[in-house]
Amino acid sequence: YFSYFVFTRENSSASLAAGNRKSRRNRAYRVLGVIIFASVLALGVKAAALEFVLDPATAENFGKWWDGLRLTFWFEALGLVAFGLSWMIKGRFLKYYEDEAALS
Repeated sequence: YFSYFVFTRENSSASLAAGNRKSRRNRAYRVLGVIIFASVLALGVKAAALEFVLDPATAENFGKWWDGLRLTFWFEALGLVAFGLSWMIKGRFLKYYEDEAALS
């Protein structure tokens, strides 16, 4: 939510001035927000499939396959990395997203 909606707000008209990279940051925030949402959604779909959709034998096989590939770890890691990157951009840690005036 923060990456996609809060960080992309325009707090002032100065954020749209020439040399500012607000649009570049907003694209990154939105991509990272989608990645975070997709990671959480994948874990939710997996849980729902195991609990409500699949029959017990299929659910057991699917659970073994999922755990064998350690997909919970990978989806959580992907979401956390995306979240961390969005905060690094917001905190002006990554100079690629910094406004030109601030770099001078």
